[in-house]
Amino acid sequence: MDPLHLEPYELIPVHQVNFDEVFAFFSRNRTLMLETTHRYSDEFSEHVIRSRLLRSAIESERNYTFRYAIMINKRMIGYVRIMRLLEKTLNAADVQLIVDRDYQRVGYGSTIGKAVVQKAFNELKFRKLTCTVLVYHYGANRSLEKVGFRRVGTLRKNTFINGEWQDVNLYEIVNNDL
Repeated sequence: MDPLHLEPYELIPVHQVNFDEVFAFFSRNRTLMLETTHRYSDEFSEHVIRSRLLRSAIESERNYTFRYAIMINKRMIGYVRIMRLLEKTLNAADVQLIVDRDYQRVGYGSTIGKAVVQKAFNELKFRKLTCTVLVYHYGANRSLEKVGFRRVGTLRKNTFINGEWQDVNLYEIVNNDL
């Protein structure tokens, strides 16, 4: 599918999305999340997701972490987290983007990635964004490069997933307008 012909999507603060849709997204993508993040299996329960939505509203109001649902026709097809790094004066954030398997490899990753970068730079006024991706997730690595991220290096045995320490590539992009 050509990125010009992708279904229109919206980035909506995740705490403003219907709970059942958020729960359904995390349930559908449980395996994907376990394969790509350091989440534990109990972090997908109804209680934990309700807590995550409450935390999302609080952290957004405090300008600490911004979580967005990627929505197509009232269906959540992805999740974005933009989390402020260290000191507020550093004005940098780490980005996490997860797209439902049904929407991968058709252009959504780089298309949404560009929108996330624009939101982080223009609306949230971050100076720099970082992102880590498992070394062997070639599509995600390529998507970040298409968005304009630059690979800084590889962090060896940095992320603990499925009982093993995994290598991740570290990417960055700088807002030259600030």
